[in-house]
Amino acid sequence: MSVIEGELRDQLRKWVDSGYDDKFLLPQLKAGVAKLWLYHHKEIENGRDELNALIVKSVEVQGYVWNVRSICNSCFERYRLENMDVCTDCLVTYCYRCIGGIKMAANGKCYCGGEFY
Repeated sequence: MSVIEGELRDQLRKWVDSGYDDKFLLPQLKAGVAKLWLYHHKEIENGRDELNALIVKSVEVQGYVWNVRSICNSCFERYRLENMDVCTDCLVTYCYRCIGGIKMAANGKCYCGGEFY
């Protein structure tokens, strides 16, 4: 199980156990990245609908994240997140210009083991 999947399942359990209290929703950036991650991992079947419900509710309450501006961890310029790649696990962000030059792990993932979306 990947780190993001474990985090999402833990958060889902807390959210359900709390009676769906909004204080257990995902933070804005994590919710946005989780939505992309779940979309790209069709093999996740166990609890998929429940994970999606958590993500959708988080985005609904926290707001649409991709309009937010963030700083590239390489060139330090500001971009909208929709023009950046974000790691699913450590949430490091790189702009569209820098991501190609970033040294990644041999498997093409972030050094923390997360995937870029």
